Amino acid sequence: MTKAAGPGPVRARTGDGAHPRRDRHGRRPAARPPPAQRPRPGPGRGDRPGAPGAVRPLLAPLRAFDAAAGLLRDLAGRGWTIVLASSASGRDLEVMRRVLDADDVIDAATRADDVDASKPAPDLVRSALTKVGAGPGEAVFVGDTPWDVKAAARVGVPCVAVLSGGFGEAVLRSAGAVEVHADAARLLSGLDRSILAAPAAPGRRRVGPGQVEVAP
Repeated sequence: MTKAAGPGPVRARTGDGAHPRRDRHGRRPAARPPPAQRPRPGPGRGDRPGAPGAVRPLLAPLRAFDAAAGLLRDLAGRGWTIVLASSASGRDLEVMRRVLDADDVIDAATRADDVDASKPAPDLVRSALTKVGAGPGEAVFVGDTPWDVKAAARVGVPCVAVLSGGFGEAVLRSAGAVEVHADAARLLSGLDRSILAAPAAPGRRRVGPGQVEVAP
C-alpha cells in the first residue's frame, strides 16, 4: 500500500517444464509421482534452521516483478509512505523483501501474525494504516487480485490494480479497482496520470488523478 503500496510485488516461477509428447520410440513418458511420493533429499547444511543454505531453495524460484522496486522508489520520492500489506509469515516475508530489494524505501510491513483474517477481510489493510498512522483517505492500495481490491474497499481505501495476479481487467474493475494497469512497469511509466501521482495533503482525500477534496 502507498501510505499504506500493496502486497509484496514478487512472483514465483512454478512448474517443472513441459514433458515431451513421446520419446523416440513413440512411447509417452511416465508421469512423475506427486510431491509426497518423491524421494526426499538427505539432511544437509541447508536443512538446519538458520543455516546459510536454508534460504536458497526459497530464493531460487522467486524474482521481483519488472520495475517493482523502481515503482516503490518513485512513489517514495513523490512523498508516499510505503507499507507492504502482506499476509506472508515472518520468514516468507523476509525472503520476499530480500528478493524485492527495496527496503531502503519500505517504511513498514504487515504479516500473517498481525491479523486474525487475511484478504478479502480488511484486517491487513487496517493494520497497514495503523503502522504508519494513516487514514483511509490518505492511502491508496496497489494489488493484483479481487481480494486485494475488496479488502481495501472495506476500509474505504481506493485500489489501483495490476494484471500480474492472473485476473482480467473486467474482474478487477468489477471488484472495485479505480485503475487497472498491465503491470508494475506500465503503472510506473504512467504515474503522472494516476491517482498515485502525488499523496493527498493531510485533511484531504483523493478523488481522482491530481484531484483532492476536503475530507468531511
